[in-house]
Amino acid sequence: MIKFLNIIISAAIFGLLFSSCGKYEDGPGISFRSKKARLVNTWRPDRVFDENGQERAADNDDLTIDIHNNGDYTAYNSSVSQTGKWSFINDFESVKFVYSETVLGTTIVNENAVVILRLTNTEWWIRQDDGSKIYYKGLD
Repeated sequence: MIKFLNIIISAAIFGLLFSSCGKYEDGPGISFRSKKARLVNTWRPDRVFDENGQERAADNDDLTIDIHNNGDYTAYNSSVSQTGKWSFINDFESVKFVYSETVLGTTIVNENAVVILRLTNTEWWIRQDDGSKIYYKGLD
């Protein structure tokens, strides 16, 4: 009887531990790579959804985002490039991007945070402040 009780308790503890491993809304449930190791990659938009959930064409088909291990990032397309710093916020649930731009001789520091919905080494899904979602594919 005690063996049976130990098996039941062990199964319950195991189930609780692994049911709470999933950090992100759309997974993965468990990963052996750190969140930082999964995010450091070169990303291209794969699918874009507006705030109503309707799929639409990506505004920047040729957009590429390089996220580096040292906390730097570069976002670029055929006509413009942006560099800045990135960091996890909200207990790794979001990513904040900080960049500066000069407008009429004045340097302005901008911040943009996105909520992570899914993060694997090949997929990075985000939700922006307006409710729109972008699904990125990793190129590395």
